[in-house]
Amino acid sequence: MSYDTEKVKPGKKTAVMAGLVCDYCSLTEGTSPCTSTETGDNKCFNTRVSCNDPTNYTKTTKEYIFSQPSVDLPIGENIFPFISGEIEKSSTSITGGSGLGKRSVVRVNIKDSTHHDRGIDKSVADRTYTPENQGTFWGKWLARNPYYEGRTLKIYYGYIGQTFSWSDFEIHEYDITDIDGPNDGMVTVIAKDILVRTYDRKAKYPALSTGKLLSAITVGATTATLTPSGIGNSEYPASGYASIGKEVVGFTRSGDVLTLTRNEWGTEAKPHSANDVVQLCASWDGTNNVTDALYEILVTGAGIPASYIPTTDWDTEEALWLLNANVKGILMRPESIEKVISEWCESFMFDLHWDPVAKELNLNALAPEAPGETINTFTETSNIIKGSFKVERVSDERFTEVRVYYGKIDYSEKDELENFANGQVAIDVNLGSDDQYGNTIKTIYSRWFDSSVNALQLAGRTLARFSDTPEHITFELEQKDHGKLAIAGRAKINSMQGVTGANIEKTFQVTEVNEGRTAGQKFKVKAKTSSFNGRYIFIAPNATPDYFSASDNERALYFFICENTGDFSDGSYGYKII
Repeated sequence: MSYDTEKVKPGKKTAVMAGLVCDYCSLTEGTSPCTSTETGDNKCFNTRVSCNDPTNYTKTTKEYIFSQPSVDLPIGENIFPFISGEIEKSSTSITGGSGLGKRSVVRVNIKDSTHHDRGIDKSVADRTYTPENQGTFWGKWLARNPYYEGRTLKIYYGYIGQTFSWSDFEIHEYDITDIDGPNDGMVTVIAKDILVRTYDRKAKYPALSTGKLLSAITVGATTATLTPSGIGNSEYPASGYASIGKEVVGFTRSGDVLTLTRNEWGTEAKPHSANDVVQLCASWDGTNNVTDALYEILVTGAGIPASYIPTTDWDTEEALWLLNANVKGILMRPESIEKVISEWCESFMFDLHWDPVAKELNLNALAPEAPGETINTFTETSNIIKGSFKVERVSDERFTEVRVYYGKIDYSEKDELENFANGQVAIDVNLGSDDQYGNTIKTIYSRWFDSSVNALQLAGRTLARFSDTPEHITFELEQKDHGKLAIAGRAKINSMQGVTGANIEKTFQVTEVNEGRTAGQKFKVKAKTSSFNGRYIFIAPNATPDYFSASDNERALYFFICENTGDFSDGSYGYKII
């Protein structure tokens, strides 16, 4: 739902609200299955910390909705008019295939005050005290709901009309990270987008193993027994890889007994002592596409609901640009999920970001636009607000030679040059010449593949993307244009001068959209050069006719061999392979 100026109707007023969704017990104190016998002031508040029967605690959720003070609030809706000022929001940003970008952060300042507890405390009528004379709303709320971290903050953007409906609101969802205060009668609720769950302090992958060696093993040992008794069945699969110190062993398991293969993943067999930890590894053997590995590490590792991953969209992106992006590598011990995903973003050239409205994680390969993709054009005369266009040329991001080292030798050692078996280089001889930019080198060490195809693709695409000096631009648009842009999408900008002084059109990738939502409000956009110049295309099926007999759609979609001049005989440019 897009809140453009034309959608504002007479009798409707814009509104922004915040909803805190926290854990809540669905039971009634003392009513089966709750077995508590507490009465009066000792009754629970239907929250986990106040529960008098933890065994039967039945978790559901309760949402507390806050708004700015207004006479237009609907009667019958339990809305607390406590928000102070505007809701602050910094937008998600992407890096353009070089790692996870910046998380979106939301801050809501909410006033504290006395409160009667009606609509909050199911047992308010049974208390011996008068709630509005004892404590404050937020003092009591925080004492009753200390486990708010990781719960949901909803931001509602919409309209209040004569007939109130929540369907008139667009809902954005985030994870609560902190609630500061009450300080001087105010609390600040802070939330970030869902990828905060991948942060080092939140989750690591694989999970920490607790099994240990029952007895010491020698360099040549082919069996080992786990301790404590029974840990094998509860924590280890029937087969897999495990690390003991700096060695990776393959294993098959029967009960607590492991049958070992040594010297796996380039590591050296060593003697190990009793009580050394046997850490279960996470590994990918080169047959798993990066989209599958990403799903695994997000869902199993970070605990992100599978419903947040639009697998159909991911499959489409895989089929277009990530078909050979297979992961081969191992995590010998728990590592930061954010760090691993950032490495995959660089090695396989994609961006990952949270869409708070669709409630899904979007994956976009760093590649030319797909055939048939529509790209909106923005001009200074029709769209870009006068005086808002800014450009920065970032020469540090320009490379005319890309070196990719791959095929890691020993996975227990660091990602350094001498620990990689293979290398691939892509060079733009012309742009790297003294007559043009001069040579600049980017070096990538990837522990995530051993295929020359992957290395060639990474080097080639990186060079195609960054061989010319990237231009970072910012500009402002009116709210009417909000739905025409999407983060990680592309936009054509007609606001930069060419050699004659006339404006020329360039394609940029959108890296950030500042989400202004009020009708008539302007918003800021950030983007960087999308410099895949030329005709990038797919291998044609066997039955495809020759170029001059092919349809326009076939020419747009498939690859045709041109003449040895690099052009077709009609003068059009030949295709490029990336």
